[in-house]
Amino acid sequence: MKYSMCAWKRALCACFVLVLFSGELHAQSWLPTPPPIPADTTQYLVTLWQGNKVWVRRPPDTLMNPANLIIRFRPGALDSGILSQTYWEYFYGHNAKKKVSAQPLSGGGGPYDGVNQPRGFFPALRSLLFADRFWFDSSSNIVKDTLLRNFLITNHGHWLRRLTAASPLDTLTITRMGDTVPSDLPCYMVLNFDSSVNPLYLAYLLVWEFPKDIAVAYPDYHGGQLYGQPSDVYYTLGYQRGIRMIEADTAWNHEVGDTSIIVEVADAGLDWRHPDFGDTVVGNGHKWMATWDFDTNLSITYADFPDHGTAMSGIIGALSNNRIGSNSPFDTSVAGIAGGHGSLPSDTTSMGRGVTLAGYVTNPGNGFLAWISSIFESSSRSPNTPFGLGANIINCSEGWAYAPGGITHEPEDLHATLNYAYLNGVTFVAAVADADTDIVRNYPSDYDDPWVIAVGGSWNQDDREKQPASDYGYTLDLIAPSGLGGDTGGTNPYVLNFTTRKLTPTSPFTYGPYGGTSASAANVSGSAALLLSHFVRTDSALRNIEPEDIQNILKASAWRGDTERLAHPEHSHSWVPHNGYGHLDIGHAFQMLDTNRSNSPDAGYKLYHVQFIGFPALGSGGWSSFVTGFQFSPPWESENMGDTFISPVLQYLPETPYGYKVRSRVLTATDTLPKNLENSDTCSLFVWGRSGGLGRPSGWSFASEPNYETGWTKVTNGLGSDPDSLMDGIFAPLDGIVHLETVQYDVYAWNDTTGSYSKYLGHWPQDGVVATNFSYFGRNKQAANSVEEGPSQESDSLIVSVSPNGTLIDARFFTSANLSNATVEFRDVLGRLLYSDRLNYTNSGWNEIKVPSNDMASGAYFCVVTAENYFHVKNFLLLR
Repeated sequence: MKYSMCAWKRALCACFVLVLFSGELHAQSWLPTPPPIPADTTQYLVTLWQGNKVWVRRPPDTLMNPANLIIRFRPGALDSGILSQTYWEYFYGHNAKKKVSAQPLSGGGGPYDGVNQPRGFFPALRSLLFADRFWFDSSSNIVKDTLLRNFLITNHGHWLRRLTAASPLDTLTITRMGDTVPSDLPCYMVLNFDSSVNPLYLAYLLVWEFPKDIAVAYPDYHGGQLYGQPSDVYYTLGYQRGIRMIEADTAWNHEVGDTSIIVEVADAGLDWRHPDFGDTVVGNGHKWMATWDFDTNLSITYADFPDHGTAMSGIIGALSNNRIGSNSPFDTSVAGIAGGHGSLPSDTTSMGRGVTLAGYVTNPGNGFLAWISSIFESSSRSPNTPFGLGANIINCSEGWAYAPGGITHEPEDLHATLNYAYLNGVTFVAAVADADTDIVRNYPSDYDDPWVIAVGGSWNQDDREKQPASDYGYTLDLIAPSGLGGDTGGTNPYVLNFTTRKLTPTSPFTYGPYGGTSASAANVSGSAALLLSHFVRTDSALRNIEPEDIQNILKASAWRGDTERLAHPEHSHSWVPHNGYGHLDIGHAFQMLDTNRSNSPDAGYKLYHVQFIGFPALGSGGWSSFVTGFQFSPPWESENMGDTFISPVLQYLPETPYGYKVRSRVLTATDTLPKNLENSDTCSLFVWGRSGGLGRPSGWSFASEPNYETGWTKVTNGLGSDPDSLMDGIFAPLDGIVHLETVQYDVYAWNDTTGSYSKYLGHWPQDGVVATNFSYFGRNKQAANSVEEGPSQESDSLIVSVSPNGTLIDARFFTSANLSNATVEFRDVLGRLLYSDRLNYTNSGWNEIKVPSNDMASGAYFCVVTAENYFHVKNFLLLR
């Protein structure tokens, strides 16, 4: 099918049209009667955790917080002027219109505030933002619609507050891979109301009665620490058996952690002043870039307990090879997996301090809205305001159980939050529960998506088998050192993780064992940080290393000598229920990437990205039947409170409160991997699907409703592929032929004029943009000579690079056929054309154009190459 240039221009122009909402902002008379809330109409008298007694018309949910709802308002439903007032007062004084000179920021211009605390995003401003309460009896109410405001007052609503510290101008975030992700975080609010109100019922009514104002209303939950809260006061230094189990000491021959890699630890309790994170006086070699307590919305003090987060941070990134003090127990310290090689001054090589840490206290006992807030903030990197950390990795050693007495349905807001992190290129690591079951669901580890690395626990260093208490089942990806914690000594052979501790608010800084799957997840986060550091240090195009690449390199390099595979040899090269893809072995990952090892059966691996874009490169199946009321989530609108952002390549749909009428079809592609790659028992070849990023998206995901507007390609014939889930088989088929699938939708929206689904929105993603994307990871039959990420010439490709001084942009694109002409354009994130050039004749193979960039400011840009049968887009960052 030809892709018309004129059609592409029309589609591009459409991206810049503002979606304006008008008319009444409450339920319409033509809506059908809502179904009853519960299938079971029996009423239950429930005593909630605050002691209140309420009647609930569905089985009780004991983890539900009765006083809060998390609400995502639609753009325009809130008064952005009121929402912005604290920002203007902080930065410009009380008269925002005059915009007088900005007030000095708290703590000056350095990375820390005035009381030796890691600053991150200005603590003084963040405290003010979270202290704001938008009351409903105010004369200038934040809720615009009178009917909605009166409804909230009638149902005993007290006030709204921000879920995050995002400014109303934070409508986009720029990832480290160059993708630009839209954000509606200012629309997220927390409603506080009388605890006698049934929150499930109130959430249901809000979404049903006010669909043009409220997109999502969801209860908050409080949970428990699932992974064992030890109280051991006995410790012995130096018993870090987990280090050898994952061969981190082998990995350290290649990489010890780079400060440009940011790991957020979202956890309960964090003592960032432990001396093994750097000098006790902040500055000289200190590892923390930001800390914050989202439970209290205040800066973290040194006495935040319990010390679960302190222990996880130590496993991930405690300083290595450093001595603290002269007396026991401080004359020897623990080694973090990505902790560098010593406590060095901040102006020396970044390898000294290892990866950078960000600590956010998110005690699950106080509700998961704090934890959601931390993910939003750590994942974002806003060019408009100081909001966001731009984290590379998030470690979650907490969880919420889906079980009797636990959450009775999948937390959708948490799901959407993880999708947002994934869109921002974050590698998300989560611990499975310690319940020895494959039935009880635990979130976030058990979401059936490629966005989460779900980690179980291993038992001892001799056999690296699953710990008896660790959960297992189809969402499990890897197992890693767990062992014992609690009241055990370091000489116990089942103690695998020794780490930083602070046992009581008044105890000295100490070390001790920590067990459970919490520690397993931290082992994987530290290993992922080493891999990302490696790709930064070897100039291997980090912007193209997607979270699924990091996850699957860890799977590909895992140790697979467990008894479950020995008992079932047919599964020796695939996933198994109790061990996933195997036991974490980061040392082996670096051995696979090593090009200097001779006579090795599996050295010299390289990572390749392959893409098939548009038609006729993709085959298409038949359309399914239409369904109505279908939801896409999150629906990024083009208008968002005070700022407008549209990307010329972003695939988005204007949101409708009544859902869509859609049908779907499966798009397919087939590729034959290069014949010169090895694929044997001793040197496997690996392949996996990936999103492709926002600049070159796959079709939208296979997930059931709501369908996230996130690209995803599935490899359907790799060993271990599961047709009933999103599980890719990472082991390439022996014949080297890879079958790929992705999904495209045909979409109608509600037409207010006709009162029907008659507004046709076309194919999503559009025909000229939709692609299949996959990676293969392998080695030549003769050792490879580099460890770079290589572009594949088997499909059309576009590579954009910037000279070291930022003055020249080099665009190279590959086409499989001669083109009569091609147009190369450079656009900013608002879609404005900055440069255009036409190549009169383009040869098959690689073509190149070099463009001066002296007039372009630092930021994110797009390179767009078009021809009659060719369309390709690449995001890139320009930094001066």
